[in-house]
Amino acid sequence: MISDLKAQLALHERRWKPRPRVAPVHYDAEAILSGQVVENEHGRFFLHEKFYPLHRRHGSVEFSQILELPAEALLGLSRGEIPPCPPRRWAFLDTETTGLAGGAGTCAFLVGVGALEETGFRVRLFFMRDYDEEPAMLEGLAEFLAGFDLLVTYNGKTFDAPLLETRYRLARLPFP
Repeated sequence: MISDLKAQLALHERRWKPRPRVAPVHYDAEAILSGQVVENEHGRFFLHEKFYPLHRRHGSVEFSQILELPAEALLGLSRGEIPPCPPRRWAFLDTETTGLAGGAGTCAFLVGVGALEETGFRVRLFFMRDYDEEPAMLEGLAEFLAGFDLLVTYNGKTFDAPLLETRYRLARLPFP
């Protein structure tokens, strides 16, 4: 019985023994991706771009086929809620975040935006490498989105747009 108690105590001490602290691994986006550090009135952020020519496919569709869609293409899908808008004015957006809860504690550390151009599809990745870069990244994103009329997202109404709206509000910046 005493040997059982000693074994239980030893097990408990091993479980709750403080573990040595390990320094956090820090990755800089620029060490992994090509791109540039962009500076604006709010600070700095990292921007990566990748270009895909029109003949490239996304799934079973070439980018050139999307570019050829009529401005009224989304009328039926949206039940008339989306006014006619040519595909060159669409921005495809997705966020990578520090969590899924939304609200003030969740940040979008990466916002990816794809857009059709005359010769292809360009993806821009707006990186916040640390929390102090968020206002600069949001300002850069707003400047870029100003050139578009329609935002296409997977979870836009329920996650991406509300999250970004909260982040802009907390940064005291206008929501684009």
